[in-house]
Amino acid sequence: GKQPGAPGRTLGLSDDPDEVIECAPAGCGRCGRDLAGEPAVRTERRQRWDITPPPPPRITGYRKITRVCPCCQAASAGQVPADVTSRVVYGPETRAHAANLVSGHHVPVLRAALLLRQMAGIKVSTGWMAAIRGRAAAALAPFMEHVAALLRTAPALNADETPARAAKSLAYARVACTRYLTHLHVAGRSAGDTGAGGVLPGCTGVLMRDGYAGYAHLTGALHAWCGAHLLRDLKDICDFEPARQRWAPAIADLLLQANARASQARAAGKDRLNPDTLARPARASRTGRRPVLQTTAPGHRVDQRHVRGPARPRAPRRAHPPMTTDPLESIIKTTGRNRARQPVGGARAPRGAAQTVTAGPGH
Repeated sequence: GKQPGAPGRTLGLSDDPDEVIECAPAGCGRCGRDLAGEPAVRTERRQRWDITPPPPPRITGYRKITRVCPCCQAASAGQVPADVTSRVVYGPETRAHAANLVSGHHVPVLRAALLLRQMAGIKVSTGWMAAIRGRAAAALAPFMEHVAALLRTAPALNADETPARAAKSLAYARVACTRYLTHLHVAGRSAGDTGAGGVLPGCTGVLMRDGYAGYAHLTGALHAWCGAHLLRDLKDICDFEPARQRWAPAIADLLLQANARASQARAAGKDRLNPDTLARPARASRTGRRPVLQTTAPGHRVDQRHVRGPARPRAPRRAHPPMTTDPLESIIKTTGRNRARQPVGGARAPRGAAQTVTAGPGH
């Protein structure tokens, strides 16, 4: 459902409906008198939005004509469109909708073939549907190189990874994105594979990521830890010793309020926070006193395992980096779930292939 504070959406009236039917009363509801010709005192607009049945496929025939020159006796054949490579092929709209189903919406190939048949009237095989991903990836290769170049110059970048099936073995789907651009590729899990997509090695801005050690060698970026992962770690510390690790909920409270103030700054069109704003205490406790932000409880020290990696994160003052990488997981976790949906004998995405791009508001 809708999250608290999120803007609501409802289906609105169309100013140009395809058909308008007037529903007038035939007679008086009390005495039964005929009301035909009587003026209307009130008109209320109502509409029903529905799906029309799929039209039959549009079939375009090409006759490749060959003619012989009367002078030199050479045979010359006419040229058909470049994508018509055999006697019968599916057109670009069919291929685009098929790629949108299996790659854009992660629908299993069998269900995608059924959906294309039911909603567009086009019958395709599961093998053809499985192969459309590789064809789409090959067609997008030049565009993905351009996306990677744009992401390398982004002031703030998100990165995440998850296990996935590729080339009949276990690999890792890796994503690097901003709000408007997403680059997803398949590689291994080592530190060297981190830059296989061609984005992160050139990153010099803020890199929002989790505690995976494979990002530690990217020293040109300003590392920002995912706020959701920090909150989970703080909760684990507090649950382990709630009486002695009282600093953990206080730091968590400070992180949440800092995120709220950064969100307010973004909504106001600002790209930088006042340092004095971040220096204020998080919030008063239930007793009205300010929380004590102590780093250790008396007689205890923080477990150094919670200070992760040689690339220690610094807190940027700019307001544009998001607090968490959790929205990225909604992009790549779907890939992990789909590894059990691969067709038997179907084509799988090759390692290193860029698989998708999101050009629109997202994460």
